[in-house]
Amino acid sequence: MKPVDKASITALAQRNTSERALATVNFVLAGASGSGNPTIAVCFVLYVRQGGFMLAIPNSTELQESIVKLGGESSVEPMLFAVEVDIETLRGDGAGQHEVVLVDLP
Repeated sequence: MKPVDKASITALAQRNTSERALATVNFVLAGASGSGNPTIAVCFVLYVRQGGFMLAIPNSTELQESIVKLGGESSVEPMLFAVEVDIETLRGDGAGQHEVVLVDLP
């Protein structure tokens, strides 16, 4: 996996407009859940705006904390919003409602 940069996020968001499935970004959480093994969280790119972008991420405290830490010493922290969304498979079959967190990253 390679690090995410503005150009790759923009390309993923533009792909969203031409395809049914949302583009994904994988976050690796080193040693998550105390197992010592890395956990991969699949996150979805929703849109890009000037100065930032928005992701839909699994509702995981560890993932949210990791994303907030990405900002380092920045004075602007990501905004987090927990919401219920309808999920469907790539074939378009409904998979019910699930809680995700929308993350607005500066």
